[in-house]
Amino acid sequence: MNQLTLEKLLNLLKDIPTEWGKEPVDIRFDFGTAYPIGFSSWRGNYREVAINYSLSGYDGKQFAHTDLKDFVVMIQKSIGKEFYGWKGGDFTMTEDTPVWVANDGNVGNTAVVGIKNEDYTVIILTEYKEY
Repeated sequence: MNQLTLEKLLNLLKDIPTEWGKEPVDIRFDFGTAYPIGFSSWRGNYREVAINYSLSGYDGKQFAHTDLKDFVVMIQKSIGKEFYGWKGGDFTMTEDTPVWVANDGNVGNTAVVGIKNEDYTVIILTEYKEY
């Protein structure tokens, strides 16, 4: 699979209904209990963007939750936005910016490669990718 850009990710998500019945559609990653919580400059290359994540579960610490509607808005706000690089500098993300998964200050090699629509939840598909 090819790594998605912000525009490609947005195009895959924007027409999916944001409610299942009367409940909001959740969005999560294909690993663990991880949910997207925002965006930052990716430490592997500050000119590229990373989706930050939080874990959900019964560990008594937190219950992360992001719905599809809010996540689509996050993507839209990221396009054209300047992000601060980990060691300095401002970097503007565009429609063509590749999308990674990592929390602020982390690198990793987890690329966003697709989505899977399960109606009541959308799963962000990831894959290991060398940079």
